[in-house]
Amino acid sequence: MIYSWTIKRYLLQFFASCFCLALIFQSPQTTQAETSVGADTLYEGGPILTLEADGETVEALVTQNGQILATGSRASVEKYIGPNTRQVNLNGYTLMPAFVDGHGHFTFFASLVDGVNISSPPAGPMKDHDDIVAALQKKIKDDQIPPGESVFGWGYDDSLLLEGDHPDRDTLDRASTEHPIVLVHVSGHLATANSQALKAFNYTAETPDPPGGVLRRRPESQEPNGVLEENAMMPAFSILMQGNPEEKIQQIVRAQQGVFAKGITTVQDGATSPEAYSLLANTADQGLLQLDVVSLPLVEAYDAITAQGVVPLEYKNRLKVGGVKLILDGSPQGKTAFFREPYLIPPPGRDKDYRGYPRIDQATTDAALKRFADLGIPLYGHANGDASADMYIEALEKAMAGRDEIPAHNVMIHAPLVLEEHLDVMKKYGAIPSFFTAHVFYWGDFHRDSVMGPERASHLSPTRWAQDREILFNMHTDTPIVPYDQFHLVWTSVERKTRSGQVLGPAQKLTVHEALRAVTYNPAWIYGEADQKGTLSPGKIADMILVSQNPYDVAPSQIPKIEILATWKDGQLVYGQVPKDAKEKKKNSSGHSGTH
Repeated sequence: MIYSWTIKRYLLQFFASCFCLALIFQSPQTTQAETSVGADTLYEGGPILTLEADGETVEALVTQNGQILATGSRASVEKYIGPNTRQVNLNGYTLMPAFVDGHGHFTFFASLVDGVNISSPPAGPMKDHDDIVAALQKKIKDDQIPPGESVFGWGYDDSLLLEGDHPDRDTLDRASTEHPIVLVHVSGHLATANSQALKAFNYTAETPDPPGGVLRRRPESQEPNGVLEENAMMPAFSILMQGNPEEKIQQIVRAQQGVFAKGITTVQDGATSPEAYSLLANTADQGLLQLDVVSLPLVEAYDAITAQGVVPLEYKNRLKVGGVKLILDGSPQGKTAFFREPYLIPPPGRDKDYRGYPRIDQATTDAALKRFADLGIPLYGHANGDASADMYIEALEKAMAGRDEIPAHNVMIHAPLVLEEHLDVMKKYGAIPSFFTAHVFYWGDFHRDSVMGPERASHLSPTRWAQDREILFNMHTDTPIVPYDQFHLVWTSVERKTRSGQVLGPAQKLTVHEALRAVTYNPAWIYGEADQKGTLSPGKIADMILVSQNPYDVAPSQIPKIEILATWKDGQLVYGQVPKDAKEKKKNSSGHSGTH
């Protein structure tokens, strides 16, 4: 009986698709209208990937009013082509479904539009602390930031900096002692602040560590050294929401274009605060959202947001509350995730038995899972360690006990150390892992050599375990933790190569088709939108991208080099254009077998 909701959901999506097909192909009135009016647009002249089946391509696709009317051979769609049908010649380039963001932080990403990029390659140019100081000084000078106004930076990675450590308050004081400066770690789970910022946060030697957080201290002292872990960094995020409301809306609009440029037409805003939701709602109400945005309010923010008349799980002006988010622990790259066994090399100031720590207790986790299961609202639980995964699974089992149906598909976010025993329970109760597969490339070497050791790292982000259990997992970039780049995600999951070029966990590799579905159809299914998105199928909305290469035909090593040439949302071109010159056909000399 526990599978009944999953079965019902598949049936609902199936019948919805059938209904759309019936309207298109069987209704005499619809057929007459189509015959007289014709399709809006015909796309042909290049491979069109439906993603319905492995490697499936069609010759032509026609749309009407932002929906896909039909796909197939040129002859099969001829009946929909009228005198006013616009014809788009793909010139040999590949058309495929647009990407659906499995998990990220859209408003956070938007807030960084005006911040300082302090990432290390390939996401940014920072090599050491001196580079960071110079970048901050340049920002203050170029923008003529007055004393007392905050300066914000994002993306520093201590594991990639020459010093191998966090820039502390003394380092940031070199950039300025007149501006509060806050830099957020690439994990999003630590920050570092200069003396002015610490003063603004009222952090002193007398300040105790907050529950679920740590103020790192200077040696032989209780004076904060500037590095803030987990809940201790929450005051820093208040800086992000500062600014003129209209300027914040324009940040959203500019960020939206950046997302379209990456081929994404549905984006997630995980851990939405009431302030961030108001920003999104104001943008949406002004008709400025072209993206579909799925908001996941923090559990503690849900009541405040829905009290504004928000109806969960329903879009309004392209914005919907699609679930809630609960943060159970920190990050493995920040060494704050909650592990069963100790870290291979503990962070400074920790002993050899250090295992990280939870941000909340088991009772809080249990209560949240049960409450939102009762409401039929998916709960997205951030669990980076295997011990935090234990907490989530225990709460899931308690929440599902005694139920005949699954009220919602809960999600374990990131799940880098989820185990087979966890996945078995998730399969039973219809829960889904959303894998931050980018860990393998960005921090795979660091995880193996410093965080967890080779054995645990061998099943980092275990996508094959989930695939073999026929769990519809998705994959995500957790942007702005790493940049939106879904083809890089696909490549990472297919080849499992780290920065150093070593293969990490070859047993967890996916095929190209499996990986593509994990960034298109699967996240759409988790959002309850698989009847509308994720494949190029009749009746679905025309969310599509044109790309420079067919990902099924190139060698896996070439997948991250595939370019997004154009993006369509609801049939409207929102980014780029179709190149006027025909694509040069090149023989694949890579020896790639074409295995999908």
